[in-house]
Amino acid sequence: MKDFVKFLALGLLVMDVQACRVSSNQGSSRVKFNPFDRNVKNVALVVGSPNGLEGVPRDIQNVSQMLRDPMFGYEVVVINNATADQILSKAQEIGQGLSPTSTVFFYYSGHGSDDGTLVSQGYQGFRMSSVAKRIAQGYGKGKFKRFIAVMDSCFSGQNVNGDDAMFLAGAKTKTKKSEQEMLQSSLGFMSSEMRPKADGDLPFEQALIVSAAQRNQESEDMGSSIGGAFTASWMRVMKSKLGQSGGATIQTILDETKQATESFTGGSHTPAWKAMPESMLSEPLGGSGGGGGPSPAPVPLAADIFLAYGDAANGAMVFLSIPDSAGAGSAELCKGEKVACSTGSGQKIMSFVAATALKLSSRAVFRGEKNITPVDGETLTVVLRKSDGSALEARSYIVRRK
Repeated sequence: MKDFVKFLALGLLVMDVQACRVSSNQGSSRVKFNPFDRNVKNVALVVGSPNGLEGVPRDIQNVSQMLRDPMFGYEVVVINNATADQILSKAQEIGQGLSPTSTVFFYYSGHGSDDGTLVSQGYQGFRMSSVAKRIAQGYGKGKFKRFIAVMDSCFSGQNVNGDDAMFLAGAKTKTKKSEQEMLQSSLGFMSSEMRPKADGDLPFEQALIVSAAQRNQESEDMGSSIGGAFTASWMRVMKSKLGQSGGATIQTILDETKQATESFTGGSHTPAWKAMPESMLSEPLGGSGGGGGPSPAPVPLAADIFLAYGDAANGAMVFLSIPDSAGAGSAELCKGEKVACSTGSGQKIMSFVAATALKLSSRAVFRGEKNITPVDGETLTVVLRKSDGSALEARSYIVRRK
């Protein structure tokens, strides 16, 4: 976490979070989620800290029931009315039993503060990133394989793409370098693999972080018979998709959960997510529950798209690097999320042109046709297109200028 991100004083924290989720309506459903690998020990830590929210017990019941299904293979640990000390202590204990290929699934339901802090019972603040780090401390053998965090709380988007996110896309290079030096330097920082923050290396190899709301939005509690609006929406989508012929991917589930949550809440809050690497989103969620687990997902091109920029007197020079074998007919930079940019509804900023003077082994290098002035915090998307103009791949980045 960045040093300048401040914990709120306890009194202010209580005032900010108590209005986070508002009660109404009813309903629930039981669904399932993929553990990614059934042949290793995968553990789910399911945490509920109601602090007056009526829907939290329903969330915990439904999610823990989901993760216990034998077809997914999670060992489920549930902490109701959880304090910060209990959560972090249990996270470290879980880490002690992991293998290098283990997945840990962390689910949290409760209040959240506007700086990304999650609120345990008694209004104690703790960080999602602290849970991952405690797991790694318990493991004590380097990085564990995968960390999945799903948070149904207000302002939880801060943990996805806000100042409290554990991994971000973006880096700023020094000025007054040659283009070749700038390219080589930038590619070491700004890549399709999210960059670790300055407070240390990431404790996992891969991650999927999902929030119920954007970083500036509150999430809704729908009461004891439904639970959180996001969790209820996610479960309905999962139940509808699993068992279908051909299954569904993580991307499909998240996209439809986003639509369902927006519809359920009248657009009051929108889920957010980020995966590292982004290729995780193309993985299947599994089939009917028979043996063998999910089939291997193809390695998508997105894992090999590199974007970099360097400051110049009249704006930032933007570079793009992709494998020689990509087969892209053209590339462009767009302002907005990748769904909008891939379909042409986003705001196109510029095209990329071949930078034949810049060389990287087995990779094609392109430069933006003009310099731009990136705005800190805005989302930019690279879109690779086939020769017929259809989208081949897209990769979104958050600009970090600080």
